[in-house]
Amino acid sequence: MVVRDFQAGNEENLLLWTGETVYVSDNDGEGWLYGFFLDPEDPDDGGWFPVDAVEFMEEAIEEPEQQADDTWDQWTAAE
Repeated sequence: MVVRDFQAGNEENLLLWTGETVYVSDNDGEGWLYGFFLDPEDPDDGGWFPVDAVEFMEEAIEEPEQQADDTWDQWTAAE
């Protein structure tokens, strides 16, 4: 998720606005990520942006899985 606006004049950059969801497909290891909004196959839909402009949502995705596992464990323990 985008945590700060990023609008650079370079054609290779992706314009970002706070609150948008962007999919990351590459990391150059030097502080830049390559991402896209909808279609990873469309070269006009993607671009580079600084790594500090986004926050990864992996933790938010893992929490529901853990809750589901806990529910299953409680159900099997009740049998």
